[in-house]
Amino acid sequence: MLDPNLLAAWIGFWSLVKTKQRMAAIHAASYADFRARLERLLAEAGARDTRPAAIALTATVDGLWLELCLDPTTFGPGEAAGIIARALGAWLPEET
Repeated sequence: MLDPNLLAAWIGFWSLVKTKQRMAAIHAASYADFRARLERLLAEAGARDTRPAAIALTATVDGLWLELCLDPTTFGPGEAAGIIARALGAWLPEET
């Protein structure tokens, strides 16, 4: 996932999303499908506010992935995984 060529492909896709209606539709459908699946997984794990949780987690993962691709010296994949774990923990019920 941290391949610079993959980042270049995503940047190209994102630019097309803003200028081409078909690409925007593909992006919207893909994001909606991913978010719906994540919402189901969060619900199964006991989260209540699954829609905002799915949006927040997706945005966090995307941001970390982007920063790791742009400058992998600022933090590493292990630290990114820890950040996601903490974010996920904020949306899940505490274990008893």
